[in-house]
Amino acid sequence: ITMTNNDGPCILITAADKVFITLADGSENILSDAGTEYAQADAETNADGVIYSKSDLTFNGAGTLTIKAGYKPGIVCNDDLVFTGGTYNVTAAGKGIKANDSIRIKNGTFTVNSQDDSIHTSNEEDSGKGYVYICGGTLDLSSGDDGIHAATALLITDGKITVSKSYEGLEGDSIDITNGEICVNSSDDGLNASSADQSSDSETQTGNQNSPQMQDPSSETDANAYIRISGGALYVNAEGDGLDSNGMLYIEGGTIT
Repeated sequence: ITMTNNDGPCILITAADKVFITLADGSENILSDAGTEYAQADAETNADGVIYSKSDLTFNGAGTLTIKAGYKPGIVCNDDLVFTGGTYNVTAAGKGIKANDSIRIKNGTFTVNSQDDSIHTSNEEDSGKGYVYICGGTLDLSSGDDGIHAATALLITDGKITVSKSYEGLEGDSIDITNGEICVNSSDDGLNASSADQSSDSETQTGNQNSPQMQDPSSETDANAYIRISGGALYVNAEGDGLDSNGMLYIEGGTIT
Protein backbone atom coordinates (compact mmCIF):
# COMPACT_ATOMS: atom_id res chain seq x y z
CA ILE A 1 0.00 0.00 0.00
CA THR A 2 1.15 3.53 -0.82
CA MET A 3 -1.14 6.12 0.76
CA THR A 4 -1.01 9.88 1.34
CA ASN A 5 -3.64 11.86 3.21
CA ASN A 6 -3.47 15.62 2.85
CA ASP A 7 -6.03 16.27 5.60
CA GLY A 8 -5.35 13.79 8.42
CA PRO A 9 -4.20 10.28 9.40
CA CYS A 10 -3.87 7.56 6.79
CA ILE A 11 -5.25 5.12 9.37
CA LEU A 12 -7.63 6.47 12.03
CA ILE A 13 -8.98 4.14 14.75
CA THR A 14 -11.63 5.85 16.89
CA ALA A 15 -13.32 2.92 18.71
CA ALA A 16 -12.33 -0.72 19.11
CA ASP A 17 -11.44 -3.32 21.72
CA LYS A 18 -8.03 -3.86 20.15
CA VAL A 19 -6.63 -3.59 16.64
CA PHE A 20 -3.94 -5.55 14.77
CA ILE A 21 -2.03 -4.17 11.81
CA THR A 22 -0.28 -7.06 10.07
CA LEU A 23 2.55 -6.36 7.64
CA ALA A 24 2.35 -9.20 5.14
CA ASP A 25 5.63 -11.01 4.53
CA GLY A 26 7.53 -9.26 1.73
CA SER A 27 5.14 -6.30 1.53
CA GLU A 28 6.44 -2.72 1.33
CA ASN A 29 3.97 -0.13 2.60
CA ILE A 30 4.32 3.66 2.60
CA LEU A 31 2.02 6.00 4.55
CA SER A 32 2.51 9.76 4.56
CA ASP A 33 0.84 13.11 5.15
CA ALA A 34 1.24 16.42 3.35
CA GLY A 35 2.99 18.17 6.24
CA THR A 36 0.09 20.54 6.90
CA GLU A 37 -2.27 20.80 9.87
CA TYR A 38 -4.85 18.01 10.04
CA ALA A 39 -8.56 18.69 9.68
CA GLN A 40 -10.25 17.14 12.74
CA ALA A 41 -13.36 15.03 12.27
CA ASP A 42 -14.83 16.05 15.63
CA ALA A 43 -14.02 18.15 18.68
CA GLU A 44 -13.27 15.08 20.84
CA THR A 45 -10.52 13.65 18.60
CA ASN A 46 -7.27 15.53 18.19
CA ALA A 47 -5.71 13.13 15.70
CA ASP A 48 -2.12 14.12 14.95
CA GLY A 49 -0.34 11.01 13.66
CA VAL A 50 -0.09 9.31 10.27
CA ILE A 51 -1.42 6.27 12.13
CA TYR A 52 -3.64 7.36 15.03
CA SER A 53 -5.46 4.99 17.37
CA LYS A 54 -7.64 5.73 20.38
CA SER A 55 -7.58 1.99 21.25
CA ASP A 56 -4.99 -0.72 21.94
CA LEU A 57 -2.87 -1.32 18.84
CA THR A 58 -0.55 -4.21 17.90
CA PHE A 59 1.77 -4.38 14.89
CA ASN A 60 2.93 -7.79 13.67
CA GLY A 61 4.05 -9.59 10.53
CA ALA A 62 7.28 -9.59 8.53
CA GLY A 63 6.74 -6.79 6.01
CA THR A 64 7.99 -3.20 5.88
CA LEU A 65 6.17 -0.04 6.91
CA THR A 66 7.57 3.38 6.00
CA ILE A 67 5.96 6.42 7.60
CA LYS A 68 6.64 10.00 6.50
CA ALA A 69 5.08 12.38 9.01
CA GLY A 70 5.58 15.97 7.92
CA TYR A 71 3.03 17.44 10.34
CA LYS A 72 3.66 15.90 13.79
CA PRO A 73 4.13 12.29 15.04
CA GLY A 74 4.39 9.15 12.97
CA ILE A 75 2.49 6.57 15.06
CA VAL A 76 0.20 7.58 17.94
CA CYS A 77 -1.74 5.27 20.30
CA ASN A 78 -3.84 6.53 23.21
CA ASP A 79 -3.70 3.14 24.98
CA ASP A 80 -1.18 0.26 24.80
CA LEU A 81 1.06 -0.08 21.74
CA VAL A 82 2.78 -3.40 20.92
CA PHE A 83 5.27 -4.49 18.24
CA THR A 84 6.01 -8.19 17.70
CA GLY A 85 7.73 -8.06 14.30
CA GLY A 86 8.18 -6.15 11.07
CA THR A 87 10.47 -3.43 9.73
CA TYR A 88 9.63 0.22 10.46
CA ASN A 89 11.14 3.34 8.90
CA VAL A 90 9.70 6.46 10.52
CA THR A 91 10.57 10.07 9.69
CA ALA A 92 8.61 12.57 11.78
CA ALA A 93 8.38 16.31 12.31
CA GLY A 94 7.25 15.54 15.89
CA LYS A 95 7.60 12.36 17.94
CA GLY A 96 8.37 9.18 16.05
CA ILE A 97 6.38 6.53 17.97
CA LYS A 98 4.11 7.76 20.77
CA ALA A 99 1.71 6.03 23.16
CA ASN A 100 -0.14 7.09 26.26
CA ASP A 101 -0.23 3.94 28.44
CA SER A 102 2.70 1.76 27.26
CA ILE A 103 4.99 0.73 24.41
CA ARG A 104 6.14 -2.91 24.28
CA ILE A 105 8.64 -4.12 21.68
CA LYS A 106 9.29 -7.86 21.41
CA ASN A 107 10.88 -7.92 17.96
CA GLY A 108 11.26 -5.91 14.78
CA THR A 109 13.68 -3.53 13.08
CA PHE A 110 13.15 0.18 13.70
CA THR A 111 14.78 3.21 12.07
CA VAL A 112 13.32 6.39 13.56
CA ASN A 113 14.43 9.91 12.65
CA SER A 114 12.34 12.40 14.61
CA GLN A 115 12.52 16.07 15.52
CA ASP A 116 11.06 15.28 18.97
CA ASP A 117 11.39 12.05 21.05
CA SER A 118 11.86 8.96 18.91
CA ILE A 119 9.95 6.67 21.32
CA HIS A 120 7.66 8.29 23.90
CA THR A 121 5.04 7.41 26.52
CA SER A 122 3.09 10.05 28.42
CA ASN A 123 0.80 8.57 31.13
CA GLU A 124 2.40 9.37 34.48
CA GLU A 125 -0.87 9.59 36.42
CA ASP A 126 -2.25 6.02 36.41
CA SER A 127 -0.49 3.25 38.35
CA GLY A 128 1.15 0.65 36.11
CA LYS A 129 0.97 2.84 33.02
CA GLY A 130 3.38 5.02 31.05
CA TYR A 131 6.17 2.45 30.72
CA VAL A 132 8.39 1.34 27.83
CA TYR A 133 9.41 -2.35 27.72
CA ILE A 134 11.92 -3.61 25.14
CA CYS A 135 12.77 -7.33 25.12
CA GLY A 136 14.13 -7.71 21.58
CA GLY A 137 14.52 -6.15 18.17
CA THR A 138 16.93 -3.68 16.59
CA LEU A 139 16.36 0.05 17.09
CA ASP A 140 18.29 2.85 15.38
CA LEU A 141 17.06 6.17 16.75
CA SER A 142 17.98 9.75 15.81
CA SER A 143 16.12 12.36 17.84
CA GLY A 144 15.92 16.11 18.28
CA ASP A 145 15.03 15.46 21.94
CA ASP A 146 15.08 12.09 23.79
CA GLY A 147 15.91 8.82 22.10
CA ILE A 148 13.54 6.90 24.42
CA HIS A 149 11.37 8.79 26.90
CA ALA A 150 9.27 6.76 29.36
CA ALA A 151 6.77 8.66 31.47
CA THR A 152 7.36 6.12 34.26
CA ALA A 153 9.55 3.01 33.89
CA LEU A 154 11.95 2.03 31.11
CA LEU A 155 12.84 -1.67 31.05
CA ILE A 156 15.32 -3.19 28.59
CA THR A 157 15.86 -6.96 28.80
CA ASP A 158 17.26 -7.63 25.32
CA GLY A 159 17.70 -6.18 21.86
CA LYS A 160 20.13 -3.88 20.10
CA ILE A 161 19.50 -0.16 20.63
CA THR A 162 21.50 2.63 18.99
CA VAL A 163 20.69 6.26 19.76
CA SER A 164 22.88 8.01 17.21
CA LYS A 165 21.66 11.54 18.08
CA SER A 166 19.67 12.90 21.03
CA TYR A 167 19.41 15.56 23.71
CA GLU A 168 19.05 12.83 26.34
CA GLY A 169 19.44 9.24 25.24
CA LEU A 170 17.30 7.16 27.63
CA GLU A 171 14.97 8.81 30.16
CA GLY A 172 12.40 7.60 32.67
CA ASP A 173 11.41 7.68 36.32
CA SER A 174 13.35 4.43 36.56
CA ILE A 175 15.66 2.67 34.09
CA ASP A 176 16.30 -1.10 34.35
CA ILE A 177 18.79 -2.76 31.97
CA THR A 178 19.30 -6.51 32.33
CA ASN A 179 20.65 -7.42 28.87
CA GLY A 180 21.07 -6.21 25.31
CA GLU A 181 23.48 -3.98 23.40
CA ILE A 182 22.95 -0.25 23.89
CA CYS A 183 24.89 2.63 22.35
CA VAL A 184 23.89 6.20 23.26
CA ASN A 185 25.10 9.54 21.92
CA SER A 186 23.64 12.62 23.60
CA SER A 187 24.20 16.37 23.79
CA ASP A 188 23.13 16.30 27.47
CA ASP A 189 22.70 13.20 29.71
CA GLY A 190 23.15 9.71 28.31
CA LEU A 191 20.81 8.05 30.82
CA ASN A 192 18.58 10.18 33.05
CA ALA A 193 16.30 8.94 35.86
CA SER A 194 14.05 11.67 37.22
CA SER A 195 10.41 11.38 38.22
CA ALA A 196 7.67 13.90 37.54
CA ASP A 197 7.23 14.47 41.28
CA GLN A 198 10.88 15.47 41.57
CA SER A 199 10.57 17.84 38.62
CA SER A 200 7.65 19.57 40.33
CA ASP A 201 9.58 19.76 43.61
CA SER A 202 12.57 21.25 41.82
CA GLU A 203 10.44 23.93 40.22
CA THR A 204 8.95 24.82 43.61
CA GLN A 205 12.38 25.00 45.22
CA THR A 206 13.77 27.14 42.41
CA GLY A 207 10.93 29.59 42.97
CA ASN A 208 11.97 30.02 46.60
CA GLN A 209 15.71 30.47 46.72
CA ASN A 210 15.65 31.16 50.48
CA SER A 211 13.83 27.94 51.35
CA PRO A 212 15.66 25.75 53.90
CA GLN A 213 15.25 22.88 51.43
CA MET A 214 17.45 24.75 48.97
CA GLN A 215 20.20 24.78 51.57
CA ASP A 216 19.98 21.00 52.14
CA PRO A 217 21.54 18.81 49.41
CA SER A 218 19.53 15.81 50.62
CA SER A 219 16.32 17.54 49.48
CA GLU A 220 17.42 17.04 45.87
CA THR A 221 17.28 13.24 46.19
CA ASP A 222 14.36 11.69 44.30
CA ALA A 223 13.11 8.59 46.13
CA ASN A 224 11.12 7.49 43.06
CA ALA A 225 14.03 7.57 40.60
CA TYR A 226 16.76 5.00 40.01
CA ILE A 227 19.01 3.44 37.38
CA ARG A 228 19.73 -0.29 37.73
CA ILE A 229 22.17 -2.05 35.37
CA SER A 230 22.59 -5.78 35.91
CA GLY A 231 23.69 -7.06 32.49
CA GLY A 232 24.25 -6.32 28.84
CA ALA A 233 26.70 -3.98 27.13
CA LEU A 234 26.23 -0.21 27.48
CA TYR A 235 28.26 2.50 25.71
CA VAL A 236 27.52 6.15 26.45
CA ASN A 237 29.04 9.19 24.71
CA ALA A 238 27.49 12.21 26.46
CA GLU A 239 28.28 15.90 26.42
CA GLY A 240 26.47 16.13 29.78
CA ASP A 241 26.35 13.41 32.45
CA GLY A 242 26.89 9.82 31.36
CA LEU A 243 24.63 8.18 33.94
CA ASP A 244 22.44 10.65 35.85
CA SER A 245 20.09 9.37 38.54
CA ASN A 246 18.23 11.82 40.75
CA GLY A 247 17.73 8.91 43.14
CA MET A 248 19.77 5.70 43.38
CA LEU A 249 22.26 4.11 40.98
CA TYR A 250 22.74 0.33 41.10
CA ILE A 251 25.42 -1.42 39.03
CA GLU A 252 25.18 -5.17 39.47
CA GLY A 253 26.67 -6.46 36.22
CA GLY A 254 27.18 -5.82 32.54
CA THR A 255 29.86 -3.93 30.65
CA ILE A 256 29.68 -0.12 30.82
CA THR A 257 31.80 2.33 28.83
